Amino acid sequence: MSEVMFIPRRFCGPPDSANGGYVCGLMAGFVGGTAEVRLRKPPPLERPLAIIRTGGKKVCLMDGETLVAEAAPAVLELETPPPPSYTEALEAMRHYVSEDEHFFPTCFVCGPARKEGDGLRIFPGPLHR
Repeated sequence: MSEVMFIPRRFCGPPDSANGGYVCGLMAGFVGGTAEVRLRKPPPLERPLAIIRTGGKKVCLMDGETLVAEAAPAVLELETPPPPSYTEALEAMRHYVSEDEHFFPTCFVCGPARKEGDGLRIFPGPLHR
């Protein structure tokens, strides 16, 4: 195994698998830029996963014989809306719909049980513009 991905437990989404967005970002790094990534199975934590290059720039993430994810170069075409102001973002956070009944409270990205400095603590809510 020449290239390996190892995902520490702190980068979980659900308690027993890695956060999907985090893994997609890591996969894009192996592709070398903007990528389309498809998760096929929940990415396991705390064990080496093989990175397999399958011709061109396509990359597969393998757990033994199991395909976990695949990634290939992509072109991203989208129009982004203007970002909210800081005040608007704070107000939207107050209306985060999953704060009290979150499915995965320890999620690295949006888990309300994560302490400041541990996890991204992104709490999206609706913008009222």
